[in-house]
This record gives sequence, C-alpha cells and structure tokens, in this order.
Amino acid sequence: MSSITTIEGYTFNNWGALTTTFTAPTSTVKPTTADPNPADILQRAYFSPGLYCPSGWATVGIAVRNTDKSLSTSGILATNLVNTYTAVPQWENPATLLMELLDPQRGCFISMTADMSAGVGCYFTVSDYKVTQGCYGVIPGPDIGEATKTQTWDGATVTGLVNEVTATYPITEIRTLTFDESRQPSLIGVSVMLMTTLVHHQSNVKAAGTAAATSNAVSRIASRPTTWDGLGTVCGVLAAGMALGVAIVL
Repeated sequence: MSSITTIEGYTFNNWGALTTTFTAPTSTVKPTTADPNPADILQRAYFSPGLYCPSGWATVGIAVRNTDKSLSTSGILATNLVNTYTAVPQWENPATLLMELLDPQRGCFISMTADMSAGVGCYFTVSDYKVTQGCYGVIPGPDIGEATKTQTWDGATVTGLVNEVTATYPITEIRTLTFDESRQPSLIGVSVMLMTTLVHHQSNVKAAGTAAATSNAVSRIASRPTTWDGLGTVCGVLAAGMALGVAIVL
C-alpha cells in the first residue's frame, strides 16, 4: 500500500517507520485543547514499517492479508457478521477500510496503553469530572453522499448502503451545548486517545533480523513470521493483551 491512500473519503497517511520501542519522555507536553483540529475527521495515520508497540502499550487487534489474499483477524479487529435491515446509510469504520488496503503478507496491528480499555479509541472513565457541556461538529448535507457497497468477509458476501463524504474537511462548524441539570447524573466523563496503528510486510520482519528481545507484543509477533497465514499461534501469544479490549474498534 502507498504512503498516502484515499478510500471511501478517508485518507490514510504513513507517518514513518517505528522499528524500535518508543518511550515517551516524562516532560511530554499535554495538549491544551480537547481537539486542535476538530474538522479534520477523515485523516488517519499509521506507522510503516511498524514493528514495535510503544513502551507500556499492548497489542489488542491484528489483521493479516494472507498469501492467498484472504484476511485473518483477531482481537478487536475480528469480524463478526450480523444481518441488519435499515434504510439509513451506515458510516464506514476506518479500521475496516485500512484492512481492505492490505497487500498479501502485510499486517495491521492495533495497540493501546495497557491501562486503558478499547472503544472509541483508548479510554478510561474520569469519575470526578462533572459533565456540564459538550460539543459536536456540523456536516452540511451536500457534503455527504450514499453508495451501495459489496464486501467479502471470511467468505461471506455483504452488501449495504454506506455514507460517502465528498469534502476534504466536511465539518464547517463546531457547536457547543449545555446539558440540562437533570441529565448530568446519567453522564460520565472519559479520557480518550487514539490507538496506534502499525503496518508492516513480512519482509520487514525478516530484514529486522534478531532484534533485542522485549516484552512488547508486536516484537513477539515479529519473531514468528511463519504464523502469518491464518495467524496460527499469534492468537495465543497475544491472549493476555487482547483481554484488555472489547469488540468495538476505533
């Protein structure tokens, strides 16, 4: 896959190689705003070749394109087909779209901090935060189209109506709202950060040679290149890490 790829309105950018275990400095500056680019909703980043999770992170999802072009998945990237009938177009999942872009013998690995849960990104609840206000983005109707899309997952063909965003930066306005006091007891604050997406080809693993052993999950995958087709024992290797996740992606 190329460094910058666009599919279904989403743009995936390769932010470069991650071939050693990255440890964030203790003096890391935290952002002062919740989201400095709230209108930039269709940009997604990945690291390639990405061989190692950041220090203290765990792998919670894997998708591998086998040599026969079939897709093997596990963890939060595992596919569960459920028949639904609705006239309302559905939004594509960016993680699902990235899996579609994988070439044979290329894998996508999702990692997150070990102390968080997997949901809309990595998150944990902030029980002492009183939720009084919120914000949301407004996307003009003309910037959203519809299309019928057919996909094949694990041998099953699925057809459905999906939304297609036609503008590069579709959110034109950010609105705030104040929650009524009667609703506040039913709301809870959460701290959210993006998962890290690593993509690499099997040849990247071989080229890395015998790197120093580490306890992080992706490095343990790297030492098992023969498990790519069908994932093999990778699922067993990552069982502990996957226990952190739930079946909701990004």
